[in-house]
Amino acid sequence: MLLRSPEAGLPTCLWMSEILGKDVDLSSLYLEVFADTLASNLLKSSNASVRQSAADLLAFLADTPRTNEDAVKAAEIITKPLTLGRYTQLEQRISAYRLLAGVKAGGSSWASSVEILAALLKMTGKETQEAAVGALFAAIGSHVAVIIEGLRDNGEESADGYEQCKGALKQFSEAAAKGLALPERSAVVRHGWAADAIGEPLWKAANNGLRATWATELIHPLLKALVATAEKATASPLIAGSSGTLEAHVGFALALRSASDSSVVDVEKLVSLVTGTEKSLVLWDKVYHKCTGLRECMWLLRAVQMLFARGCDDARLAKVLIWVLCKLPDPSLTVSQAGLSAVEWM
Repeated sequence: MLLRSPEAGLPTCLWMSEILGKDVDLSSLYLEVFADTLASNLLKSSNASVRQSAADLLAFLADTPRTNEDAVKAAEIITKPLTLGRYTQLEQRISAYRLLAGVKAGGSSWASSVEILAALLKMTGKETQEAAVGALFAAIGSHVAVIIEGLRDNGEESADGYEQCKGALKQFSEAAAKGLALPERSAVVRHGWAADAIGEPLWKAANNGLRATWATELIHPLLKALVATAEKATASPLIAGSSGTLEAHVGFALALRSASDSSVVDVEKLVSLVTGTEKSLVLWDKVYHKCTGLRECMWLLRAVQMLFARGCDDARLAKVLIWVLCKLPDPSLTVSQAGLSAVEWM
């Protein structure tokens, strides 16, 4: 029924799964029946509605594995078509990336994320189209965040989970370092690494501190690389404004958020780089007026938020906030901590 009439079969299967899932363990059904059919066939459909319905059913069933072994097996099944190049159309790959971004297998989420992250990293050198790059790196960032939580939950004493998560994070860190070093012509991919794959998970993780051994070894070098990019861009803000502004704002925001660890950043030096000149990469209107998209504006606001948090009282901060919130009044910006800081400060 799924293959002959997916338009009717997929919503019906999702409805039945949601009802049965309350009382029945669906993990074996998912692994033995649904996973391969959905991933290998229906996600390749030319019908956008079918692809979305297949993704919805897969996302629901992905939460059913109860053990690490089943979670890994499921992740292998649903990533296989991607890594083997069976998604030949751009829309198919974008659907797959968006699906994988939301796959968190219940209590074993770190186990499936380790497997999915490895598959996604194999695709980073193959995508150059902006929509595909955005979906791919958003998915990578989603699973890096899960793996970081896995490291915190398992602790260094728990050899199995800790070592697997650390190994996955090491693989990510090495790939990310290469991504940040890509040339100017690869700006779309470089931005994906900086803002989505590195920036989003570390923004969340930094709130709980990044002082563990694994963070010092694998995360701090990425933060330092982003700060170095920000410092370099500060020397020529208008030139950097064409492509380097986003990476610089990510660097400023993450470094100031992680500033409790002096080995990552000199806070006073970083704040002076931003506020100590009229032609500031964050506060000069000729630079921040180049921020036109939601992602760019969000990272600009996060940089400003961190300057507020560090006690900066430069009057230009208010101008930046007013400009961004009027230029792009998106709800996610308006209710962000940076947006709320603007109201409090003014």
